[in-house]
Amino acid sequence: MKNILRVTVFCMLSLAFVASAQAQKFGYINSAALLAEMPKVKQADSNIEAYQKQLEKRYQQDVQALQQMYLEIQKKVNEGTLSPKTTRRRSC
Repeated sequence: MKNILRVTVFCMLSLAFVASAQAQKFGYINSAALLAEMPKVKQADSNIEAYQKQLEKRYQQDVQALQQMYLEIQKKVNEGTLSPKTTRRRSC
C-alpha cells in the first residue's frame, strides 16, 4: 500500500512539473523604445522626410502646371478662339 501511495504521489508530482513546463509564457516588449535605440532609424526617418519634401515639390509643380493650362483654356474660351466642340470636350 505504501508503494502504491509513493508511486501515485511521484506520478502526480511528475505531471505537475510537466504541466508547468508546458504552460505558455507571454512576453512584452516596448517597440517604441526598441526602435528609438536603433541607429538606422534616424537615417530612415531623414530619408523619408527628404522623399516627402521631394514629392511635395513635385505636387506643387503639377498643380501650377494644371492651373496654367486651365487659365490658358479659359482665356481661349473667353476670346472665342476655341470651337464649341473643343470647348465641350475640354470642359469634361
